Amino acid sequence: MSAFLFVAMAVLWGSSAIVTGHQAISGAPEVSVGYRMALVSLVMFGWSIARGEKIGLRPIDQPWVVVQGVLFFGLAFITFYHSTTLITSGISALVLSTSSLFAAVVGWLFLSAPVTMRMLFGIMSGIAGLAVIAMPQLLAVSSGPQ
Repeated sequence: MSAFLFVAMAVLWGSSAIVTGHQAISGAPEVSVGYRMALVSLVMFGWSIARGEKIGLRPIDQPWVVVQGVLFFGLAFITFYHSTTLITSGISALVLSTSSLFAAVVGWLFLSAPVTMRMLFGIMSGIAGLAVIAMPQLLAVSSGPQ
């Protein structure tokens, strides 16, 4: 089962970057992201209902969850869609995957979540690795057509 889940995740993640690249040029990214988020919401709520899991938030937490969803998912995906018109979808997907690194930093800044040396090393290694992979293409985009 583990091998199947690994292969399924790799195929879905890899193909989603390609599909997103095509979606970004075929319509307004904001509309595509809206459809994507609505579809994911329906699937997640359906899954929870099918499993009999209760989804409940305190009323005081609901606005914060909305803000997190809009900023961390909606805005991130809209910029991701726009970025695929400038750089390849694979590089865009790598940049988007750093969101968990930045989430750790934001958690530390605003929620006083502890950041260990191990986490800091992982964050810095992830960003450095991304820079090594993406820098040639990002420099080509920033220098414009020659």
